[in-house]
Amino acid sequence: MRVLVFGSGSFARKHAAILSDLDDVEVTAFCSRNAGRAAAAADDLSTRTGRPVHAYTDTPEAIDAEKPDAAIIVITPNAHGDIELELARRKVPFLVEKPIGIEPDHPRRIAEAVAGAGIVTSVAFHLRYLDTTAALDAMLKATTPVIANGYWMSTLPPPAWWRHLDESGGQFVEQTVHMVDLARALFGEFESVYARTSKRVLPDMHADADVPDAGVAILHARRGLTVTLTNSCVGPVPMRVGMEVVTPVALFEFLPSLLRVRREFETTERRPELDPYRVEDAAFIEAVRTGDASGIRSPYADALLTHELTMAIVESSTTGRPVHL
Repeated sequence: MRVLVFGSGSFARKHAAILSDLDDVEVTAFCSRNAGRAAAAADDLSTRTGRPVHAYTDTPEAIDAEKPDAAIIVITPNAHGDIELELARRKVPFLVEKPIGIEPDHPRRIAEAVAGAGIVTSVAFHLRYLDTTAALDAMLKATTPVIANGYWMSTLPPPAWWRHLDESGGQFVEQTVHMVDLARALFGEFESVYARTSKRVLPDMHADADVPDAGVAILHARRGLTVTLTNSCVGPVPMRVGMEVVTPVALFEFLPSLLRVRREFETTERRPELDPYRVEDAAFIEAVRTGDASGIRSPYADALLTHELTMAIVESSTTGRPVHL
């Protein structure tokens, strides 16, 4: 299977390396707006695999030349739209890294194009592929969650584009969207959100920064559950990413690297046994190969719901008013 990668950063290279290790999969090219980075990524993968890997800067040219069976899209949040629409028009299945955009319109158009093309798609919400996520989901179904608190407390990512709202969309869009998606996966759909953000120190740290440096969102689920999401991107060290769920029988503490279950007289811990990035990439390839997409945890249509919920959080934080979905 021939795979074309759009993007040339570290995560594009990560996906390319994982795919190159799968049987009968060949990453044949990188396509990026930055010709030098595309060439460097192609050279590095070629050295690793011993096979030629090409570099492009033009989407139609890359697709015409490589004739891919599938594509991987790992680009900046503001760059989504044309690539996905071109792939859908040509009926090329694709996996796209989150977030799928920074506004509502392009993702909706892409979802319509994907549905019309009838192609396999996957959005890379890797937390859905953790075996500990599946274990947490099963345990929560056996009790009644009464409140959940998610958080993404981190340092400032180094890329300059991340600090600009018109490029990254801000922390809720670029990072905390993982917690938004996890909340949907565990608790179903939501009916309203209210959010506030603040800019207290980031403009002093970087004069060009216009993203908030902290935020809080309150989400009310259709099932009656309240979920809070808290984030910050100005910590001096990485702090905490995860979600806590309170139930009558246990406090569940979910981290990407650990699931802790605290009961009255017992605490148990479980660590993931699988690499979620490898699982999600393999599930996508298997779906393309067989036409059976049951192993894909978040096809584009489902990811659009996560995106729209995230956009509601952004809208509320901008207007200062609740948003009803």
